[in-house]
Amino acid sequence: MTSTALPRNRRFKLTETRRVLSREMISDAGNLAFPMAVDANISEPVESTQMPGTYRYPLEAVADKARELVACGVPAVYLIGIPKHRDGKGSDAFSANGVIVQAAKRMKDA
Repeated sequence: MTSTALPRNRRFKLTETRRVLSREMISDAGNLAFPMAVDANISEPVESTQMPGTYRYPLEAVADKARELVACGVPAVYLIGIPKHRDGKGSDAFSANGVIVQAAKRMKDA
């Protein structure tokens, strides 16, 4: 019986994208994304009570923190927004002036 399917080990090496996904991962700053909580209600960084050692940053500090992360070689940031006003619909998430949108703009301008 003959098969036209490629063996598994060759199938993952056909394209560069597949090779990148199947190679062994090395933990370094280039493979990380920094989770940044951006709080519209504060004026200076505050340590999180739920996760000691992590901080909530005000909008004013986002650009400086982004520059610091780039200098350390961290290529990505995962933004977590804490709006001024919360409601059951999460309307700030869809607002053009929401905390995430403002933070992203400040980071791009930095």
